[in-house]
Amino acid sequence: FSAVLANLDVMESEQQPLQRVVDCGSTVTTLQEGDTFSHVLVTNHECKLEDETVANIPSSSFRISSPTKQQNNHGSSTSSSYYTPPSSVKVNTSIIDGGSLFAYRVPTKWRTDKWPRTVIATGFRVRGQLRNMINPGAPGFCYTFYPKKERQKHQRPFIGISGDCAEAAYILRPVDHDEEDDDDDFDNDTSTNYALMCEIECGATVGSLAIGYDHFCDTEQQSGFAKLYVPSYDKDKILVFAMGNGNEEDV
Repeated sequence: FSAVLANLDVMESEQQPLQRVVDCGSTVTTLQEGDTFSHVLVTNHECKLEDETVANIPSSSFRISSPTKQQNNHGSSTSSSYYTPPSSVKVNTSIIDGGSLFAYRVPTKWRTDKWPRTVIATGFRVRGQLRNMINPGAPGFCYTFYPKKERQKHQRPFIGISGDCAEAAYILRPVDHDEEDDDDDFDNDTSTNYALMCEIECGATVGSLAIGYDHFCDTEQQSGFAKLYVPSYDKDKILVFAMGNGNEEDV
């Protein structure tokens, strides 16, 4: 469904010549012309329906769930009466389960050699509604970005995913080897190890994400951090989220 170039081998790019970008294939141009890249990220937009328990969740407002936080599995919620289910999305597994995000490593001899494939995330589900019955599928487009404009050296990018008919947006963060492995027997490409940082429940079809680093309006925010713009089609809204270092005193 979508394909973008990404450089996940931040250490290797300084040790050996890699492929060079002409156009990264994304509206979020993390990679510029002439930059190196190591992988092609691909989403498959598959129509696998969510079960009825999850599909019938009230959708009058958005919620953020963060499975990496153990004490508060709901994250920020607009109502404590809503049921926040565990995410169906799994990372770092060899088992493909419906809609997925793949990473294809580009070999040096890219015309003749095999392109090894890794499943970064899988289990994206369509929430079947009357409003999204025309060509439903999930996930949508994927993007790479950095949480701060001035990124650190040897830093792997974050990954943003538009859920499309999953009615959510997803942020994946890079993790060290084996930190978040679901399949211990799977010989994974360690540069593609990611964890689900948060899931933004929108209760509507989610369109293409946008990411920028400029200040948004006059609201309090930390300078230089990424702003994520999440379109919620059926509600005629664009949700805006600002990243930061977690220290309120710096706002």
